[in-house]
Amino acid sequence: MKWKKLGRVFAPDMVLPSKEPWMTSHAYLPTPILVNDIIRVYIGSWDGFGVKRIGFVDVSADDPTKILEVSNKPCLDIGGVGTFDEDGVCPSFASSNGNCMRLYYVGWQLLSGKLSRYIFMGVATSWDGGISFRRLFDVPLLDRTGNQRFIRSSCSVLKVGDLYYMWYTASDELIGIRGNLVPSYKIYTTSSKDGLFWLNGMPCLEFEDPDEFGLSRPWVVRDDVYKMFYSIRKIDKGYTIGYAESIDGNYWERKDHLVGIGRSIGGWDSEMICFPAILDYNGNRYMFYNGNDYGRTGFGVAVLEEE
Repeated sequence: MKWKKLGRVFAPDMVLPSKEPWMTSHAYLPTPILVNDIIRVYIGSWDGFGVKRIGFVDVSADDPTKILEVSNKPCLDIGGVGTFDEDGVCPSFASSNGNCMRLYYVGWQLLSGKLSRYIFMGVATSWDGGISFRRLFDVPLLDRTGNQRFIRSSCSVLKVGDLYYMWYTASDELIGIRGNLVPSYKIYTTSSKDGLFWLNGMPCLEFEDPDEFGLSRPWVVRDDVYKMFYSIRKIDKGYTIGYAESIDGNYWERKDHLVGIGRSIGGWDSEMICFPAILDYNGNRYMFYNGNDYGRTGFGVAVLEEE
């Protein structure tokens, strides 16, 4: 593969003439979906206290570097006190079925103990074209289990035949890095009959480098084989993007050397490149992704030039 970077598209401090109080920094986890011949990219943005809320950036489907509209209020706000998403929400995967749009999202709950936070998956729906969303549940869609205690989040979903398949980030192990206790996380897979009630899940993508401690934000497309794009996190190094292939969607072979995109020499994505999301339109395959500092410098887009 070879991807051509088209450039940075959006960051709150780059585009907005005056910052909205809920969108002062970051354009985290860009999540594209085609809406009425435009590409809507859902993002998680920080307020001045670091609390994340979900908004969107509409871009031209013919030129995805061209911004058409930016949401002036969150389309999904934080949850109520004591809920799994009371301290932040970020998008993960969006799909539509007729007039209904479904948004799988990541909920953050901060902790005061040895572990700083829980991160679990929620789901919300929209009946107004994705302008606003309403939670289906006040509890996680993917809650903690006996073997996935700390994280079950950032997913990609495909319907194949009569079943829905999900690939997601999960953690059941803590490691110490520079005196901090942090989760080590990998990619898991699960299935569902309705996209709402899911089986427990099993690991499907493993570490290959001893410095790796995080594999996250999988995005799966199905061509002649299943293709997964994901983020690789290493100790004392920024994220990079990885690539894997599978015949059945359950067992994956990592082929990171074929991903065809990496950090730039300088600029907004020179230190980190992460959280890829794929959208196909009019014969083009686009990758939306974050750059330095987990999306503080915004998101950009690349187009696939050759397989």
